[in-house]
Order: sequence, then structure tokens, then C-alpha cells
Amino acid sequence: MNQLKISTRLAMVVAILSAMLVAGAVMGLYGITKSTTALHSVYQDRTVPLVQLSAIMRLTQRNQLLVATSLTNVEAPAIEKYMAELEGNAAEITKILGTYTAAINPPQEQQLAKTFTENRANYVQQGLKPAAQALRASDIAQAQGLYTEAVS
Repeated sequence: MNQLKISTRLAMVVAILSAMLVAGAVMGLYGITKSTTALHSVYQDRTVPLVQLSAIMRLTQRNQLLVATSLTNVEAPAIEKYMAELEGNAAEITKILGTYTAAINPPQEQQLAKTFTENRANYVQQGLKPAAQALRASDIAQAQGLYTEAVS
């Protein structure tokens, strides 16, 4: 090595350092790509379903509140307004739930979603719809009984 000129030695050092710099950049880009892929997976697999479940929970609670509010405000225009919102919320929940169940993968989550969908169908058929019908018919006693037993 001592027999090489200084310019040759410097060129070799620059070439080695350049190769190390390129190797480090390639490793960094590979790491960033892996990180981006992992974060995208977390977003698609966890964050989006969490937002969907949150919307379902919020709309379900809103429907319970609409029935309870209708029991205290028995004016026909108000009840009709509340029941129209309730039906819209129920349809939105069905839409969100369909999107959610179509996207989930793990078998445990699929089973939980299936159970929830069945229970929700019973809740809507035996609680919300009859309560809405009773409220629209101004049968407050029946609506209150349905609210106590099936809605809340």
C-alpha cells in the first residue's frame, strides 16, 4: 500500500466511503419502505375498523337517546322528526356494519361480527322498530315499556 501514490490512495478512500454511503442510503430506503408498509397495514387493519365501530356505537347511542327524548317530548312533530333520524341512523349503521364485516379477516373477529350482527338485528326488530311505531301511534306506555325492556 505504501508504494501507491497519494492520489491513488485518496481515490480508493473516496471510493470506499462512497460505497459505504450508498449502502447506508439503500438500507435506509429499505427500512423506510418496510415501515411505510407496516403503518399502512396498521391503518387499514386497525384504524379504519376502529372508526367504523366507533360510528356504530355513536349512532346506536344516539338512537337510544332519540327514543328516550321522544318519551319526554310527546309532541307529534318532534316525535316524527326523532323517528326519521332514528331510521336514518339505523340504515347508516347497517351500511357501516356491512363495510366492516366485508373487510375483517381474523376468524375470531368474523365470529364476533356475526354475533353482533345477529344481536343487532334482534335489537332493531324487537326494540327500536316497535318503540318507533308505538311512539308514532302516541302509545307512550307501550313505548316506555319497550324502551325499558328492549332499547336501553
